[in-house]
Amino acid sequence: MHERREHGHGHGSSASLEDQVTGHAAGKTTLTQGIAPAEPGTETPGDPVAALQAKVQTAALAGHARHALQLLATVSRPVQAQIAAAIGPEARKALARNLPTSVGDSPTTNASSEIVFEATPDGELDTLELLFEARFRLKIGDHPKAKHGREFDALGLRRMWTVLKALPPGHVAHDWAVAKLDRYHDTQDHDPDHAHGLFDGHNGKAGEIDISYEDSIITDGGTTDHDKKGDPLHGVNRFDEVARHEVGHAVDRELGWVSFSTLCLTPEAGEWQEYWDPPTYQIAAEQMVTGSNGPIHRLPPTQRTQVIDAMVQSMQHSDTIHFRNAIDKLDGFGHLKGDPVYHVMTQGLASHNPWLSTRAIAGRHYHQGYKGTGKGKSGADWVSYSEKAYANHRVSEYQFRAIQEWFAEAYAAFYTPVAHGQPKGAKLKGKLPETHAWFVHHVDNKHAVEKESKAARKHDHAPRKP
Repeated sequence: MHERREHGHGHGSSASLEDQVTGHAAGKTTLTQGIAPAEPGTETPGDPVAALQAKVQTAALAGHARHALQLLATVSRPVQAQIAAAIGPEARKALARNLPTSVGDSPTTNASSEIVFEATPDGELDTLELLFEARFRLKIGDHPKAKHGREFDALGLRRMWTVLKALPPGHVAHDWAVAKLDRYHDTQDHDPDHAHGLFDGHNGKAGEIDISYEDSIITDGGTTDHDKKGDPLHGVNRFDEVARHEVGHAVDRELGWVSFSTLCLTPEAGEWQEYWDPPTYQIAAEQMVTGSNGPIHRLPPTQRTQVIDAMVQSMQHSDTIHFRNAIDKLDGFGHLKGDPVYHVMTQGLASHNPWLSTRAIAGRHYHQGYKGTGKGKSGADWVSYSEKAYANHRVSEYQFRAIQEWFAEAYAAFYTPVAHGQPKGAKLKGKLPETHAWFVHHVDNKHAVEKESKAARKHDHAPRKP
């Protein structure tokens, strides 16, 4: 986290300077191409690049960051890069520190700030972070995990910039639902080729995206896990996919958690049901026992009730003990363990990655999406969905972990780049045409997002973005 002074200086017109420096419209290099910049004070008459470099450096050091970018924008991109590299680390850091967070709203300052970012050496990490924070309005490293915090390196920041700039501004820089970005080390991840992410977006709190990654997934092209050949997200770079996925969670929140209120109810999504407390666990247990029509269902009513009660207790405490004890007391011949319900209750905890299983009860898949985090591990999130949707409409296997993951993976698929000539969202449309149409009208539509975001914020009250 860095101190930022946002003066927003943008006074003065650059039109006359453009005529003075190039004699041509911005973007032309006729008079400047091939001319090496000089240090301020050493320019020679007729050396327009050196003169402009001195002006940019002076403006940056004086705290006039916006004006420095406007000066840069009077020449072509290659010359801008040349000047940005030549003004030196002190001027680059001063420019970055004083850059207003509206820099991304203007195509001109947006493009020039990116040129400065690209020209900043990896060793100037503080400057890179300041430029990133201004462009995307995300504070970096504000609340690292106490035991597993890590810092973003230049490689990660550059890759994240590339991913985020391709997303709509309303999903990142102007999304009130996310305000922080942090890197952590996932101690449970034993595969360096995989990245992982978290989104912390409880109501009333500034949303935070946390990314765990090794540089190897960027440099060596690490790819997604938990998917199969034929899934739209199969083979996508893991860092890129996780970054888009976590932004998807923020967009879900910005729109009022539409994953729960709208999309989860569609046949394409699998008509999800969620179970989060003893009364709803009871519903899930009865659905499973009745749907299986197996040995547990055929127990005498009193004994069947004992098993269902034990299922509720195990679901409530995120364990298998209560259920196993009940089965062991009643199963004199071992036949109860052949019931599909037994598999769900013993292999369906989140720690077993049960969303990779294709087992179903009466056409629906049941599992624990997340273990409970309350007292006694209470508050576990259990779900069920149509196995037909999993078989025919998934973009990745991980998509079916939980309702909110379903939305985030759909978002990642929609914004994953496609081959030239293919329409945006082609990876999602191939598997989920109705969902794709909904994304076009409700997620990728700027005006619709603004309207839904305004309505959702009334009930969320997240702190203001940086």
